[in-house]
Amino acid sequence: MLRATLLNELGEDYVRTARAKGLSGLLVLTRHALRNALNPVVFAWPGIGRWMVESIYDRDYPAIQGFVLYIATVFVVLNVAVDLSYRVLDPRVRVGWPVPSRR
Repeated sequence: MLRATLLNELGEDYVRTARAKGLSGLLVLTRHALRNALNPVVFAWPGIGRWMVESIYDRDYPAIQGFVLYIATVFVVLNVAVDLSYRVLDPRVRVGWPVPSRR
């Protein structure tokens, strides 16, 4: 699936423009084509959506609860990871209580 989407992306106009600007092939591949080609791969969980819909129709409550718990856990873990990475990505961010401004 990744190969097919990557080949499709390599034929797009923005990739040709990046090559025309003189960027190296590896840079065009990683920064332009691969970044956009990964979206369908990341979001293509085969069968999980259908399984969830069938579980709802069949009133399979343990499956629904497990899916909701899984999605909630992933959401919380990703949010915590983003919050922890703020300090690394932006050194202007301070950790701790806000200091009152002096007038």
